[in-house]
Amino acid sequence: MEAREVRLLLWLSLALTGWACPQQVTVAQWEAALAEVDAFAVARNVSHFKTGYAGLVEDLSCLGGLVTAEDAWTFHALAGLEAELRGVDGTQWFRGSRELYPERQGPGWLGAPPNRLTLHWDAAGQGRGSWRREPLPEGVALWVDGRRAGSLPVERPSLVQVVGAGGAVQYSGIVAPGAGLPPLQQRVAPVAPVGRVIAVGVGTVSEQAALRREVSSAGSGPLVLAPTPDATWVQVEDLRSFAVRQGHKVEVRPVDPLQHLFAAAGAPIPLEAPSRQDIDRMRPSQRLLPQNPRANTAYTAYTLEWGETRVGLESLSVGVAPRVQLGTGVALDALGIYNGQLKLNLLREGPAELALVGDAGWVPLGDVLARFDLAEADVVDSLLYTKVGARLSLRLAEPWSAHANVNYRRMDVRGLLDLGSLPEFLLPGQDLGESALVPTVRGELFSAKLVTDYRFNRRDALLLMGEAQLYAVARAGVSVETDAIPGDIDLIAAYGGWVDPLSAYSLTLAWQSTWRHLEARIGGGVSAIPWMWATGAVDLSYRFGGASRGKAQRMRRGWRSDRAAAE
Repeated sequence: MEAREVRLLLWLSLALTGWACPQQVTVAQWEAALAEVDAFAVARNVSHFKTGYAGLVEDLSCLGGLVTAEDAWTFHALAGLEAELRGVDGTQWFRGSRELYPERQGPGWLGAPPNRLTLHWDAAGQGRGSWRREPLPEGVALWVDGRRAGSLPVERPSLVQVVGAGGAVQYSGIVAPGAGLPPLQQRVAPVAPVGRVIAVGVGTVSEQAALRREVSSAGSGPLVLAPTPDATWVQVEDLRSFAVRQGHKVEVRPVDPLQHLFAAAGAPIPLEAPSRQDIDRMRPSQRLLPQNPRANTAYTAYTLEWGETRVGLESLSVGVAPRVQLGTGVALDALGIYNGQLKLNLLREGPAELALVGDAGWVPLGDVLARFDLAEADVVDSLLYTKVGARLSLRLAEPWSAHANVNYRRMDVRGLLDLGSLPEFLLPGQDLGESALVPTVRGELFSAKLVTDYRFNRRDALLLMGEAQLYAVARAGVSVETDAIPGDIDLIAAYGGWVDPLSAYSLTLAWQSTWRHLEARIGGGVSAIPWMWATGAVDLSYRFGGASRGKAQRMRRGWRSDRAAAE
């Protein structure tokens, strides 16, 4: 990419940074768009690729979080391809990808060597360019291409983000080769979107009819029509008039202000048609798709995506809103053991995420036990179970993450209970001996869990889990009537306290595999209480829905279409 054009791109990026964003762009949204543009490159869809890439550059200025090095690798590669399609050498952009992961093979859309793209990709891997120290104000952190840094590349463009003292992203954009950071200022606060956004691009009559159906199903709220650079005025006006007749308040968004950068200077450079063997090698199997660190929600701070559903051995969970997950144990509900689970992903700051979790369950335990002839109905009346906890997940490296869990559990049991027969997990390491029957018992547990997972690819991961009970108390209560004191006297006896972690620990090593819809985990371990390690060693679930699974499905459909066309 020529220096003049990179500086023009930088100038426009700075100009966009100073504007109020139509809506703040989350990292997840930007990653979804990045995957779409990469799929257009694989499918050789040049017009959609250019339009999508222009949107990626524009959205950088409104990005509300930090991109990963994996995202930066893909962006640099796509930026180099976009430059090549305009007749400009993309080696400088490719160098950003090669410096991030020197040993990684190039994208599948490079084609079979030798061709212009592969020659420039190979040239970009020759040596590492120099970097220049960048002075920063106090409390400001610099991220270059998805990694923490204190300097900027001199010979190539870079994807730069600046984080302020409060953790907010003050700047996101492209810095030209040899250029310094722009003057840092507080970004204009984003405003809420004015309504549902519908993209309008050049299309056939049937595609225009599909857009009309989308307008008809959009309810009664405001609409935003977002034309692509290749959309015709007739199409946009037809859809606007139709939406107004449907009772919508309509806004037509201006065409992407960066579109003039992507007008081809003459005919685009044709990409080499792939052979059948090339297409077979690019099959988007689960093992070869980009890693998704947030895919595992069992013991992490991550939640299911909006609209994603997980049916597992223990529970049924649904992503009911962005970063909000609800669940219940269906099998327990069927037995009359009513329960619910809530998980809120409250904080995302760079590679760290924090979530709060809560479980609650009420069990008419006497009725359940009597139904199966396990006990008399009046021995145990009911059980109320509650749990609150926090989970912290930290991505230590691209394939490696660590997770810390702390949980407080409480169980209130009513009936006729023998303290001496309480299960060992309720009072680990405690011997109560013989005791009388009591009408109420309250058990309280405080535990900690540490998990680390190493992901070999999108499908396979190795897990190491350690958990220990740190505090366990059982409080037995009785009511006594006496003539000396009017009314009842409540007597409470407490047993237990702080627990030696070695008397209530579990350690598990497990292998986890995630296919298109199935997810399985199996392993083994040791524990102070027999078989306590098995709670985290075995799992099986079926998942469907969600944006990530939809993107993967579209990639597979595109691959099958390309493969059929090459036959």
